Amino acid sequence: MEINIGIDLGTTNTVVCYSRRGRPDYLDFGNSSLLPSAVYVKEDNTTVVGDMAIRMGHNNPQRLIRSSKTHMGDMDFIYPDSAPKLSFSKKFTPTDIAELILTEVKQTLIDEEICDEDDTINAVITVPAYFASSQISETQEAGKRVGFNIKDIIAEPTAAAIAYVRNQIKNKTRIFVVDFGGGTFDITLLEYDESLRDKYLPVASGGDNHLGGDDIDDVFVKMLMERVKDDCGVDLSDMRKSGLSRDAYLKVIANLYSHAKEAKHKLSEKTEYKIDILELLPNYSFSTVITRKQFNKCCDGIYRKVLDCISELLNEGNIDIRSIDDIILVGGSCYIPMIGDMVEEVFHKKPKISDLSNVVALGAYISASEGISVAEKTAYDLGIEVLKKDNYTETEFNTIIPRGSRVPCSFSNNYAPATDNQKEIKVNVYERSAKILPDDNNIDKCNFIGSIPFNDFQSGKTTDTIINVKFEFDKSRILRVKLTDVRTGSTKTKVLDKKKHKIAPQNLSPEPMDIFLLIDSSGSMEGSKINSVRKAIKLLLTDMIDMNISRVGIISFDETHKVISKLTSDKEYIINKTKEIITGGGTCPSSGFEEAYKQLKATRTQKKQAVIMLTDGVVFSCDKLLTKNACKKIKDSGMRLITIGAGADINKDFLEEIASENNGRKDMYTISNMEQLASTFRQIINSLRKL
Repeated sequence: MEINIGIDLGTTNTVVCYSRRGRPDYLDFGNSSLLPSAVYVKEDNTTVVGDMAIRMGHNNPQRLIRSSKTHMGDMDFIYPDSAPKLSFSKKFTPTDIAELILTEVKQTLIDEEICDEDDTINAVITVPAYFASSQISETQEAGKRVGFNIKDIIAEPTAAAIAYVRNQIKNKTRIFVVDFGGGTFDITLLEYDESLRDKYLPVASGGDNHLGGDDIDDVFVKMLMERVKDDCGVDLSDMRKSGLSRDAYLKVIANLYSHAKEAKHKLSEKTEYKIDILELLPNYSFSTVITRKQFNKCCDGIYRKVLDCISELLNEGNIDIRSIDDIILVGGSCYIPMIGDMVEEVFHKKPKISDLSNVVALGAYISASEGISVAEKTAYDLGIEVLKKDNYTETEFNTIIPRGSRVPCSFSNNYAPATDNQKEIKVNVYERSAKILPDDNNIDKCNFIGSIPFNDFQSGKTTDTIINVKFEFDKSRILRVKLTDVRTGSTKTKVLDKKKHKIAPQNLSPEPMDIFLLIDSSGSMEGSKINSVRKAIKLLLTDMIDMNISRVGIISFDETHKVISKLTSDKEYIINKTKEIITGGGTCPSSGFEEAYKQLKATRTQKKQAVIMLTDGVVFSCDKLLTKNACKKIKDSGMRLITIGAGADINKDFLEEIASENNGRKDMYTISNMEQLASTFRQIINSLRKL
């Protein structure tokens, strides 16, 4: 027997639609059609999924994994290593978590006698329109591991449009879908054309892959923390400032989030809501009234991002709002009244609101059961890493398949080897996000998805050798790369394994160096910032420095310092130790500089020694003089001292003052966010190499 199902594998909740007595129905997980996309890891490393996971996580939040979909496709993200607030011994990738959630779906289908264990389950799974091919591939992989026959992976806005069209719609109708879920914000303009094989044609798409209901929860909880501080004086914005133990602090924060989510839902129906939390802190119960107006004010920044995304898509696509026939709201965050009000104000038309939580799964089910073919377009540029023509020590991104290309598609470009008589080339393949401007070819902003070595070509002068690189991208988001020597016709074809890590690029430093990294671990570095630092350090060790002849050490600092790793050439050891960088406290780097100086001086074996300091804040006034003195010793000894300031809250003048001088300029770099850190590391290593 075969059954068809549609799965909305959401960031916050998962919904499944199937056929019951010939009509679409939703799979019940206990008393609800919503299965929380959460996994709890028990002490014996077995797992629990859904409502039970949430309940168990109230008492032990360090064992609860939520919102893993936001990391799908990132094979470097490992639970708990990449999530410092979590604590258990078993390792999970985001794909593993998706597999556990889908396993719960399959077991529920069997337990409810909707199918038998041996039945074929045909599934269509939905993903955000912005998902890259690696993210789609890993979603598909999770479904295959469970034993589903994956008929298709379709975009969530498209699924919503399919469900809407199923009722009644005129030919050539243009539908604008606003999909605001737990972790992503997708907007898509589709056109329904009965004459086409792929009846649902995406005209334009946009949004933000890191904007959702989770962000609303974050700003709401910050507001509640401020009220707690005003009420009882306890600062919950930082674990150290709170005076609580780690376990106690995590329980308090989990309690706040739980009540904030409930209040958010209630304020979609009421204009005010009272939050009561008994024993939030020892001998302290929290009680406050939140009005809808106050809630909207604290979410104002997120609302602006929503409007900016919509305006950006309308402007870039040159879309006349008068050409749009219907607007559909999708996703649980659209229950917030302000979202519908803002959309109505933009389009001068009331959006259609149906079953926001279930409509995507319904569309996926219709696609699975009726075999509907859906047209899709690439949301990302696909290309390769090439040497800059004006600088043969640096590389950049070169597009082969441009974003917005109709899938399936095939494109190719010709390239020459970097040097005469080159025996082998390595083609590194990347995706470039739609958030990055088309003329921004910074390779470090792109997502690596695979590499192909090629040596079966006729070597000679670069002017004589031409390698054709062809990309074939199919509807399953599988990328096939074909390399051809144009002169001889010899070829190599590879389907990329997106689970492989990035190989060393062409500008790997061949010179021996000793480098100490001083990493700011103050409270403001918590969360995504410190995770980005860990990734950048990994790229530094694997892609920029020859660790066979160089050594690296890491010191973290807040109000004291901690030696994370002494100088060593063991890059795997260093990468593993970065998870011990724990955030909290203020910014006092002096003792860290002293420690770096002491260790570099005691083990001086290399001509090139450097201390690279990263901070996102301002050094405490009481520590400035000590920091200047420590930095003077480093510079006087002939070591390079390089500073990196991240974000707007830094003292550029101080960071310039303590940095070395190199060829008439200060060794001080500024970045707007931690995503730019890897690129800055590459600039620094190139600078060190030129000395």
